[in-house]
Amino acid sequence: MLAGGMFFGRYFSHLFPLIEYRYWISGRPHSVWPLLREMLLPSASFSRHFSIWTVQAGWLWTSRSIVESNWLQLMMMILTALGLYWFLRRQFPTHNAFIPALGCALCYLFSVPLVDAAAWQATNHDKLAALLTITGLHVCLTLSRMPMKPGRVVIGNIGLFCIVVLAYNSKESAWCLVPAGCALVLSGRITTGGLGDLRHLRAWKETFALTLLPLLYSIWHVGIRLHFVLRESDQKFVSHVFGGNSLRNLYHFLLGFVNLSRIPNSWPAAVAASVTLVVITAALIRSLIKHRMGLVVPTMGLLMAMTIPARTLYDSPFYLLVPALFFWWLICAAAMELCEGMNTRRLWVSGLATAVVLLLQIANLLSPRAGWNLYMQLVEASNGFRASLPRIARTQPIDNPASICFAYPEEMFFAFQIIGNEEERGISPFLFPDVADKGRLAAYDSRISDFKYPAGWRATAVHGAVTFVFDRQLRITHVFGENIYLDHSK
Repeated sequence: MLAGGMFFGRYFSHLFPLIEYRYWISGRPHSVWPLLREMLLPSASFSRHFSIWTVQAGWLWTSRSIVESNWLQLMMMILTALGLYWFLRRQFPTHNAFIPALGCALCYLFSVPLVDAAAWQATNHDKLAALLTITGLHVCLTLSRMPMKPGRVVIGNIGLFCIVVLAYNSKESAWCLVPAGCALVLSGRITTGGLGDLRHLRAWKETFALTLLPLLYSIWHVGIRLHFVLRESDQKFVSHVFGGNSLRNLYHFLLGFVNLSRIPNSWPAAVAASVTLVVITAALIRSLIKHRMGLVVPTMGLLMAMTIPARTLYDSPFYLLVPALFFWWLICAAAMELCEGMNTRRLWVSGLATAVVLLLQIANLLSPRAGWNLYMQLVEASNGFRASLPRIARTQPIDNPASICFAYPEEMFFAFQIIGNEEERGISPFLFPDVADKGRLAAYDSRISDFKYPAGWRATAVHGAVTFVFDRQLRITHVFGENIYLDHSK
């Protein structure tokens, strides 16, 4: 937690609220009953009502503090990584598993998917879904080992049901929690621990009894949401969800787990993908030969978790927050399987292999191979724009009817995330935090336009508007406007 807090807090705790997220925090959280009704009786394609509720409630709870609300999201990721480590230690309690479990949890923490999620607050959906998924897996692991007493069965059903409802209404990526959780419970109810025991009904009956309530909800929720998605008439939405190349996405996502998705056609990427697949395949074959389910469950979970992102149009790394839990669980299980036959050297070999993988993971993350420089440009631009807000507010008061133009370099393709666009701006509440009149704030935002200037452009007013010219760090370099005195010393 300390390592994750220092790393993510240093770079992302002061991130200016970006688009989409700004729209959410402009509203107030729904009351409990409408929220529960939509979660239990869905009426639309997307199922993110609980996640949006947590964003709005968190924004109010932190008294609209940018830093504190950012920390709420960063702590979700840190707690998820901590939960993954604890889960792996519960799954593999031997002393030989300490280093692989810790290494896999750290590899999850210091990965491009988590950095990509930290760099945009609207990924709260994915962060919350991942946290609830690892929490649900902990509950399933407990259910797989506890005695079949009626009271415990009821409590286990209710507890897992509540987690599943919240997870499923945070992000669709959490849908794999129930099938993977049921497989985990089933693997623990097998008396002999072997695949051969699956032919007996006892383990199946116990699993069904322990997961009946969440299983029924999962079938209902996934079925109704899929029904809405398949009947969606918005072709842009359909293309976003189903318009991607599955093989290309899967390859990029595999590289995303090991921080190499930015260089898919390079030899390091090919070597990393090949080694990863060979290790997983070898360990899986070995476990199946020995009739063990140690790798079957995480493999199933990973395959199910990848079904949604595999079809998406954009292979965004933050889609991997939930699938990465299963990936690193699978890697840890593979390491334990392959090192099983090494008696005295097991700890030494697993420790060395874990250290090498972790060092490569961190080195890749902080290099251009992972796009680290792009994330740092976003952070610098965010800091620059936040520092520019007081000057914008002084120069252009809220009730000044003059048009406003933000001019920024055209190579800053990510600038729209910070300053928004004409359809989604939401900057005025941060310029004038003491103004509560939403009509005045909306009118101010409506007067703002953008201009992307090319290299070598001579700074000047744009279209007669009060023009704020920004550099690559979104710091104001010039201000132009009619009858405005500009003091450059401020």
